Amino acid sequence: MPLRDPINKAVEILLSFQNEDGGIPAVKPGQASGCWTTSDTLEDILTAGIITSHSISSVKRMLDFLLASQISKDADMLGTRTDSIENPDVGGWPLFLGAHASTMATGHAVGALRLALKFLDDDSGRTQRVENAIRLGLRWLESNQNDDGGWGPEPTAGKDGRESKIVATFYALIAYRYRGANFQNSRTVRKAVEFLLSARNRDGSWGFVRGLEGDPCNTARAVTCLIRTGYCKPDSQIVKKALGFILRNQLPGIGLWDLAVEGFFFEDASGQLVYNNNTVCDVLVAFAECEYFGRETHKTLAWLLESQEENGLWHLSSPIKEIQDISTWSTAEWIFAIDLASRKYLGHITKIYKAPSPWRIRLLVGALIAITAVDTIYAFRIWDRLVAWWMGLPIETKNFIIGALIVALLINLIAAAIFEFSRGFFRRLGKNLLSWAQARASRKKHENQYS
Repeated sequence: MPLRDPINKAVEILLSFQNEDGGIPAVKPGQASGCWTTSDTLEDILTAGIITSHSISSVKRMLDFLLASQISKDADMLGTRTDSIENPDVGGWPLFLGAHASTMATGHAVGALRLALKFLDDDSGRTQRVENAIRLGLRWLESNQNDDGGWGPEPTAGKDGRESKIVATFYALIAYRYRGANFQNSRTVRKAVEFLLSARNRDGSWGFVRGLEGDPCNTARAVTCLIRTGYCKPDSQIVKKALGFILRNQLPGIGLWDLAVEGFFFEDASGQLVYNNNTVCDVLVAFAECEYFGRETHKTLAWLLESQEENGLWHLSSPIKEIQDISTWSTAEWIFAIDLASRKYLGHITKIYKAPSPWRIRLLVGALIAITAVDTIYAFRIWDRLVAWWMGLPIETKNFIIGALIVALLINLIAAAIFEFSRGFFRRLGKNLLSWAQARASRKKHENQYS
C-alpha cells in the first residue's frame, strides 16, 4: 500500500481513542462516539487493507457500535413519541447524539457495513445483523430522497434539513457505491445524478445548494459523484470544466484551498448548526477519481504529509487555518484521501517511468548491431569484395545458398514462436498456481484469526 507509514500511524492513533462502546470519538479524543467518524474509520481500515490481529477486534467493536446506534422502532430520541406514532428516523444513524437521523452518517454507515460483510464469513449471527442494518439503512435513504433526486442533511428536521444539498447527496451515494449501484443499474442513483446535473452552474461548478455560487468543496464532491456513478469519464467536458474551476480558485499566492463552512436552520433547533468542510481533502479525492495528476496533486499530497502531527493525527486545517478542536473526523477523512490518491497518483508515475519491455530492449540492441555492421562493411570496403565473390559463383551454388538461408530463417522463426509460446504458457501457469496458493493461505489465516 502506498505511503503505508503515515496511514498506519493515523489508524493506530484513532483506534487508541476507541471508546468503551466501540465507537470513535466524533470530532476529538474524549468525546462521545460519533456514527459518522466511526463509519469513516471503518471504511479506512477496510479499503486500505489495514487488517491485523490488533485491528480485527477493533473492527468488530466498531461494527457492534454502529449496529447498536442505528435508530430502531423503539427509539424515542426526542422524548415526544407515542406508541401510535411511527418514528420517521428508523433505519438511519445520527451524527453522534443528535435527535434526528443524519444522511451523512447513514450513507457512510451503510457503505462501511457493506464493506465489512466480506470479513464476517464465519460469524453468521453478526452477519445477519449487519445485513438487516444495511437493508433498513437503504430503506431510510430511499424514503428520504427528495423528488429532485437529492438528499437533505437531516430530512426529518425540516427546513434546511430537508432541502437537497450536495454534501448530503455525496455521502448518501457512498451507501450505493459499495453495492455496485451506478447510473445504469439503479433508479435511485440516476435520480441523484439528475439532481447533481440540475444543480450545476454555467461555469461548471457547484455551490452549497442549487442556484448558489460555486465553491471548490462542493464542486469536488459533485464531480466525484458523477465519476463514481459511471455517468462521466475523466476526459469528459463536465469533469474538465469542474477541475478547471477548482484550479482557478486556489488561495492567491499560496495555492491549495481554504476550509469552508455550511450552515443549516432546523425547525427544532434553537439556532444555526454549522458543518465544517474539509475542502483540501474533498479536492484531493476528486483529483484521484478524475485521474488528474497535475502538480497540484503532488503539492496537496506533500502538504498533507507535512501537516500530520507527530502522534499521527491531522487537525482540520488548510494552509491558512487550523481548527484544533477537530482531529478525529478530519484524520479519518484524510486516511481515505491519501490512500486513494497515492494509489492512483503513484501508479500513474510508475506507468510513466516504466522500464522498457524485453522486446523493446531486443529491438534496440538489434538496431545498434545492424548499424555497426553496416558501418564496418563500408569502412573496410567489404561490400565490393562480397559482390565480386557472389558474381563469380555458379547459378546452382547461388540457388543452394539462397534456399538454405530461407529454410534456416523459417526454422528460426518457428523455433522462436514455439519458445515464446511455451515460456508464456508456463509463466501464466506458474502465476495461477501461486495466486491459488496465496489465496488458500490467506483464507486459512483469515479463518484462524476469527476462530
